[in-house]
Amino acid sequence: MSQEDHIRILLVEDNPGDVDLIREVLTEKVNVAFHLTSVRSMAELSTHLPQNQTDVILLDLTLPDCFGLETLERAVKMAPDLPIVVLTGFEDETLGFSAVQHGAQDYLIKGRVEGDILSRAIRYAIERKRAEQSIHEMAYYDSLTKLPNRTLFFDRLKHALIQAQRNKQMAAILFLDLDHFKAVNDTLGHDVGDYLLKEVGRRLPSCVRAIDTVSRLGGDEFTLLLPEISRVEDATVIVGKIFNVLKPPVVVRGQELFVSTSIGISLYPNDGKDADTLIQHADLAMYRAKQRGANGFEFYSPSMNLRISDRLGMRNALARALERGEFLLHYQPRVHLKSGRITGAEALIRWRNPKLGVVPPSEFIPVAEETGLIIPIGEWVLRNASRQARAWQLEGFTRFRVAVNLSSRQFNQQDLPASVLSILRETDLDPEFLELELTESEVMSNPKIALIMLEEFSQMGIHLAIDDFGTGYSSLNRLKSLPIGTVKIDQSFVRQIPDDLDDAAIVCAIISLAKNLKMKVIAEGVEKKEQLTFFAR
Repeated sequence: MSQEDHIRILLVEDNPGDVDLIREVLTEKVNVAFHLTSVRSMAELSTHLPQNQTDVILLDLTLPDCFGLETLERAVKMAPDLPIVVLTGFEDETLGFSAVQHGAQDYLIKGRVEGDILSRAIRYAIERKRAEQSIHEMAYYDSLTKLPNRTLFFDRLKHALIQAQRNKQMAAILFLDLDHFKAVNDTLGHDVGDYLLKEVGRRLPSCVRAIDTVSRLGGDEFTLLLPEISRVEDATVIVGKIFNVLKPPVVVRGQELFVSTSIGISLYPNDGKDADTLIQHADLAMYRAKQRGANGFEFYSPSMNLRISDRLGMRNALARALERGEFLLHYQPRVHLKSGRITGAEALIRWRNPKLGVVPPSEFIPVAEETGLIIPIGEWVLRNASRQARAWQLEGFTRFRVAVNLSSRQFNQQDLPASVLSILRETDLDPEFLELELTESEVMSNPKIALIMLEEFSQMGIHLAIDDFGTGYSSLNRLKSLPIGTVKIDQSFVRQIPDDLDDAAIVCAIISLAKNLKMKVIAEGVEKKEQLTFFAR
């Protein structure tokens, strides 16, 4: 039977006569089936609840081992999710009102209990409890992931800080922001984005202890509260678990989406004594981790506040840099390994600001991405690099190709192919002599969308390359379905060659697979004779 027509009642009553009376009253109802079980004390109640399913508790306030409202308070603690109807022999409205205030859904006076009254009270109590739980869930839990929301997280954080202060313990706050999540929403739609958030919300709790809290603050931001930690390393252990649990792809509509996150960490009491400060500092640390690249983490340090102040100034200066002509391009040559001939160059943007000096790309590119300024800046780079390539051709370098990096924000523009074609016509550069570079994370986060865009570029005659290969979760096997002609081995694998045997093995594997797939290979950052010798053998 369903709960609608079979209600399981647990009666807590030590008087056998009252138990028989309740049982007799319940038999008067023929339209609703009740199953009545009784216990005689709070001790029996605590033993019965874990082992049996119950829909509602009828509770006498006068028991051998407990009396009055204390009985109710103990019952609520034992069964916080069950509706409770109080039974009392006292005709006292004040007592009944107090019972409702202390967690009961209704109260009845013994001697006045009839079938209709008791049946209605039980069913109403069940519905009231459902409504209370629904309201509580809406107030304190995220509707999408079912994780605690901002309100509940802050409430638990404040209690945890009080406990940590009392016991002289540490606590950690982890602030998570998913990498490249906006691209998922923009290209695949918000329903796919929501599915991804739900899957992340399902995986994260497996990384933490029972006393920890995982919450969704909103958007693609999640927070973790780790109370009662004894070492800083305890937080890094959780970070490692998070990276591992998010590593397997999320399959949506037959498509694999790879999830990574940037994490900021703040510690109580070192980084703050109150909830707001700790959250703010963890957020700053996350921001710094995102600057350094996807899938990383950072602990908060006071210097981050200075960086944010500098960043705001940089944002304002960056908005005027184009019109003031502060950008310039450097060209990194590409050298054919066997012939030693320069076959092309990669355009690298640099920013010379009168006040800030020479600003590294690692500092201003993330700001440009965040503000959307990367769109006009990217167009400026493409236009000037194409113009320079055409100028070199007119000087006699007829087979010279120039490579330009595309940012994820640019790549997500639907009109990007048309924009690139317009610049090529404007600069009179044949598409054959332009190569567009994208990182593997940009391509593999949405392979189906990427395939459409890349095939359009390929049909135009533009060459395509994967930059920073080896730093993401994709593989050459996945890339073979895309019209990619070149892979660039990330310089992090090249830097320690030939001394680092692991890096050497990875590089050899990439070269071998790329050759089998008829792709060209570029090794970034070859600066030493030993490195050149390694690649030439």
